[in-house]
Amino acid sequence: MKRYLVLENGTVWEGEAFGAEGDVIAEVVFTTDSEYMTNFSDGCYSGQAVVQTFPLLGDYGAISEDMEGRKAAPAAYIVREWTARPSNFRSGGDIDSFMKKQGIAGLSGIDTRALCRMLRGEGEMNGMICSDPASADMAEIKAYRVRTALCEGKAEILNGEGRGPTVAAPDLGGDTGEMKALTEKGCRVIRLPGTAAAEEIKQLKPDGLLLGGGPGNAADCSAAIKTAAELMNEGLPMLGIGLGHQIMALAAGFECKKMKSGHRGCNQPVRDEETGLIYICRQNHGYEVTADSISGDKAKIWFGDINSGGLEGLKYLAFPAVSVQFSPDCGDAPRSTGYVYDAFISLMTR
Repeated sequence: MKRYLVLENGTVWEGEAFGAEGDVIAEVVFTTDSEYMTNFSDGCYSGQAVVQTFPLLGDYGAISEDMEGRKAAPAAYIVREWTARPSNFRSGGDIDSFMKKQGIAGLSGIDTRALCRMLRGEGEMNGMICSDPASADMAEIKAYRVRTALCEGKAEILNGEGRGPTVAAPDLGGDTGEMKALTEKGCRVIRLPGTAAAEEIKQLKPDGLLLGGGPGNAADCSAAIKTAAELMNEGLPMLGIGLGHQIMALAAGFECKKMKSGHRGCNQPVRDEETGLIYICRQNHGYEVTADSISGDKAKIWFGDINSGGLEGLKYLAFPAVSVQFSPDCGDAPRSTGYVYDAFISLMTR
């Protein structure tokens, strides 16, 4: 069955439908990451239609065990082709069935290379995936905005037997990899609703605060920014990752801006400005902290992006806090960025 992508610049792309039925309006972004189960489980893709630069989807099938536990995040997934006959002993079925169950609209059979070149050249933009391009409302498409997804629910203790520091972690809607990484390093993590106020967090008497990843514009997270600012003034050690990195920067009085085309993929190079070493890491963001807004008495640049020259990490000077835009890995390899977590733990235990 035919399905179309109508972009806000008026371009129409014709392809074939797979996955869930129904029309979808979303922000259209591209990723160089071919690990599609990781992409499906990354909450930072909430409200977005993901264009995968790697042409094939579903070759090893759908592996639910590789999800972070939440419902798949993207609103839609766009590929050159998908396979109905996956080959992997862990496969739980084909990707089409998985996407139908998860409510993700799929579009295949289009020139994703040309589409990505357009998004990189003109900038990421909104679009509508639909069965009839004549039905697309351009005003509605242009007005669409990805919302933040601060998670609700009750507090949950992760690694209650941990003998390390206790970390409060408001859930900002991203994946839970950052929390898992800290538990693997011995921390006791208390996952909280993303709307948790500073007073609620202080009552738990944590040794530190983790602000992790999530979708949308950090400037829309006014409650989280207020919480971060209050706890910064209290001197609580903090670690920001992804959206949390931006929230902390705004709380400190710095600025963020929307990027022309974001950084999304597992092969993004960053440089530790203290050591000069370069690391290949995973990123998923469409906004960034502006380097020229950093006040030298409050923070210094820790990591920079090799490709764009943008800011990728901060070490705060006025309070015990560090933050990075990328996702630190947890490996023990010499080129692992897991030492970001070690820096945070040192702030909590010094």
